[in-house]
Amino acid sequence: MNVRIAIHPEFFLCVFSLGLALLAGLGADRFLPNARIQTLAGLIIALDLILVSSGRPMNTMSLAAEPGFTRNSADGSAELVQQLRNLTSATTPPSRFDTSPAVSYNWSSMGPLLGIPTANGCDPLAPERVVQVRLSFAPGARWGSCYQVVNPSSPILALVNDRFLLSHAAISDPSLALAAETNGYRVYENKRWLPRFFLAQHVTAVRDLDDAARLLHEPSFRPQQTTIVETGEDSFPGLFESGEVKVMSYSANQWTVRADATSDALLVNTDTYYPGWEATIDGQPG
Repeated sequence: MNVRIAIHPEFFLCVFSLGLALLAGLGADRFLPNARIQTLAGLIIALDLILVSSGRPMNTMSLAAEPGFTRNSADGSAELVQQLRNLTSATTPPSRFDTSPAVSYNWSSMGPLLGIPTANGCDPLAPERVVQVRLSFAPGARWGSCYQVVNPSSPILALVNDRFLLSHAAISDPSLALAAETNGYRVYENKRWLPRFFLAQHVTAVRDLDDAARLLHEPSFRPQQTTIVETGEDSFPGLFESGEVKVMSYSANQWTVRADATSDALLVNTDTYYPGWEATIDGQPG
């Protein structure tokens, strides 16, 4: 039997560094006889880090050659970051952006630093349902960590609230419109994007994640028309009344929406569910 999995040593860096620090502390306590010598050793180590290690090639890369990412700049361009912020913040809550192949993975991992919501994230520990959603438009292996948008025509981009797509190359697709072009990047607007919250029109019930993934990956699946619900059963009310959803408040830890419908309705939220989230309706557990 073959076992295949990605190796991501960066996830162990904190534990590794902590282990080295503990070993260094235990070694100093064991082999250095008194506090004065321990202090002297600490000063020598600090001087080595400042005068020698700081001059190593990995710490002296030119910002002109590799500008990297800061809170207000990406690849040396503050204008691009500001443009993307303005575009995504035109809605409440802000819509999301994604990246096409050849665009640096840093855009996905630096989303929190930039303060721009993204539906992507380089994370091999992502929930299975998130990975299955990404595989709808980014073919790859289940054990991968980063899934960029390979198929911009996929309707699932609309489902995850991806309103903008960042690309170096020109993309010819009827569902995308060029919204901005800066510093070698093109920002495309997905004209079929769906808001973070909306009311389902038709619901298809499935038993488990495998059934849900198969239906989600069907080329004919349209999230604007059909919502998949894992119930563990084959029966579930199929049709719901349409209506309007208004976001009253939204933050990282809590959001409030108002839904107006003529009868029972199913509210769809495109945020990722994690244990600990609770839903209430008019203050009562939902």
